Amino acid sequence: MSGQIPVYDLDHIHDCSASELRLRLGGKGAGLVEMRQKLGLPVPHAFVLSTALCRQYLTSGWPDGLDEVIDRKLAALESATWQGFGDSERPLLVSVRSGAPVSMPGMMDTILNLGANAVTIAGLAARTGDERFALDTWARFCRMYAGTVLGVGREKLGENLPREASAAVLRADIDRVRDICAREGTPIPDNARTQLRGAIEAVFRSSRSERARVYCEREGLGEEMPTAVLVQAMAFGNLGVSSGTGVAFSRNPSTGGNETYGDFLANAQGEDVVAGIRASRPLAAMRETLPEVHDELGEVLRRIERHYRDLCDVEFTVQEGRLQILQVRAGKRSAIAAARIAIDLANEGLISREEAVRRVSAEQLRQLKSMARVRDGATAIASGVAASPGVVSGVICLDPDRVADLAAGGSNVILVRPTTSPEDVHGMAQAAGIVTATGGMVSHAALVARGWGIAAVCGVEALQLAPALSIAGKRLEVGARLTIDGTAGKIYLGECVEAGHGEPPELETLRRWAAEAGLPLGGEEDIGAAPGTDAAEDSGTCDIGGFAVVRALALLGFATAERVAIALATSPDAVDGVLKSLPQTYISKAPRGLHVTPEGRAWLQGQLKAERDSIDRRAAERLYGNFMALDARFKQLVADWQIKLIGGRQVPNDHTDAAYDAAIRARLADFHQATLALLPDILTLVPRLRPFATRLAHAARAVAAGDCTMIASPLKDSYHTAWFELHEELIHLAGRDRAIEEARSGG
Repeated sequence: MSGQIPVYDLDHIHDCSASELRLRLGGKGAGLVEMRQKLGLPVPHAFVLSTALCRQYLTSGWPDGLDEVIDRKLAALESATWQGFGDSERPLLVSVRSGAPVSMPGMMDTILNLGANAVTIAGLAARTGDERFALDTWARFCRMYAGTVLGVGREKLGENLPREASAAVLRADIDRVRDICAREGTPIPDNARTQLRGAIEAVFRSSRSERARVYCEREGLGEEMPTAVLVQAMAFGNLGVSSGTGVAFSRNPSTGGNETYGDFLANAQGEDVVAGIRASRPLAAMRETLPEVHDELGEVLRRIERHYRDLCDVEFTVQEGRLQILQVRAGKRSAIAAARIAIDLANEGLISREEAVRRVSAEQLRQLKSMARVRDGATAIASGVAASPGVVSGVICLDPDRVADLAAGGSNVILVRPTTSPEDVHGMAQAAGIVTATGGMVSHAALVARGWGIAAVCGVEALQLAPALSIAGKRLEVGARLTIDGTAGKIYLGECVEAGHGEPPELETLRRWAAEAGLPLGGEEDIGAAPGTDAAEDSGTCDIGGFAVVRALALLGFATAERVAIALATSPDAVDGVLKSLPQTYISKAPRGLHVTPEGRAWLQGQLKAERDSIDRRAAERLYGNFMALDARFKQLVADWQIKLIGGRQVPNDHTDAAYDAAIRARLADFHQATLALLPDILTLVPRLRPFATRLAHAARAVAAGDCTMIASPLKDSYHTAWFELHEELIHLAGRDRAIEEARSGG
């Protein structure tokens, strides 16, 4: 690091945990440090501007002294590569890439080939003996810089040039794009250092872009995620037939099969693969033209997987026969792949059975339990890449901006696009299925769909969107229904879905392992407690009514009947029965689950007022005061679970200190005893709240058994989840306002 400004070389030794390193350098930077220092893999030289600088820039602008630090880091990069930044003979071009602490594929910005100008491109052409390659490099930079840094709209820049564009066409496009930017009053700078500062600032700003915000909201990551910036020497995959680029997985992220998997493009840059704008080839195709590099990559994937003990997603470039590793991260995977990979890794001795159980999330478990299939006798009209498993029917929509409106109206929506980009993510988040004309297993559409459990078929060559929408020559109207099978890569006309047909055997294996270890499986022990079980008897909610169901769903926002059953400590069948008895205008169904309509909310408000008017208000006030005395204690417990003090400094709890975590578990056990003393008075006042006793007890038992995610996890019915909802109920009963109460208690 240079002085007090946190900019780091990849060889810098960090005295911190792996999780803290990700927070400091972002996932991309931390992964490259790990691969370079611990595995000795071929990683291009680079330096990283930390997430702390991003926060500082967004708060108070460009930090004093940062320019001088970057100059020193560039000098070190020049020395390591034997090239010069802005040099006319041996030009150093760099990529400027985002790197959030968590994987956010394509949500923040990247600029490639930075440092390109008339002088450096002439030097690149002379050095490589390939003028067309040099001009292609410059043309790509101009388009990226214009759109990403200068904000010139895609409609003004026009479509990307065809792959076979001649040197003359490329030069004309460079002049055209530069002229557009100049007329807009934002010329592309020729000075390489000016380019670099502009690119760094743009990447920092992209952490607050609308697409990043939507992704963070969908993933439950908070309102924004600061990014690190990686400045790295370019590796060129477009230097002829001995070069190329691709993304590889150590296992199949769609099926979970134990096989290397991915896409490769010869004579291409990385954006071509991820953007899905060119038809890529399977990773195995590398063996035909680059057999030695293919074998080297296979060995790299095996080493990385054993190091991280997980499915890994690796971005790579081959420059004139030399493999370069550009990124590693835990791969996005389907629900069935998550289960199979967890089981296989346990059987191979890389993880324990207990860890395998913990790796299957509640959402993945839900998907495994509700797997559908295509109706017998249905005939596919087209096929493509089986990018993300699942079978779903829905109405065709071509516009990402319209998906949310259709979904809110209760429709399953199939988003059909030529390809997807980060600008489409708001529509993808609400879609039930995705179909693209181009792209493969590692395209943007495939990566996002797998991560979100959305069925997707990519690279459908029979799909045409101009002059009108058609599949296999059959013209279709927007709003027509399609069925897609993301497991087989097939597309069908109309509604061809058959409901769940049995659970996969992997689920039974994980259940058995969970039982042996005394662990919950994705929260499954809380799902659907049938009448007659301890949960149902304890809760006294076998007789749930419409008020209870609508109230629970209103607190959850969007949820399945199974999730509502957890909140009411009853069975999904009981919830389904109540839902059928309610007016159909009260509840609506969307891809994200059931939700309460405006009409349902109006009815609910009337029920809540009647309940509040029927109870002893002074008793409610007294109980609320007793609850709030405990609430401050619980908030401190959760804060201590998430953040530790080390040497007077707050750092995220990476859970490597078993004694520290055990002490937190003991504190929760003590806290639960205090809660038990409060609950009888609450339940006597309002018997409807009895399920909270069951939910809090379940969470406390899970924590005592070692599942500390049940302290505070938004994806599970954790202690914090139940406590927050109970707080909401008591606010209502005491006739108070949540915003005012949070302000009084400090949040």
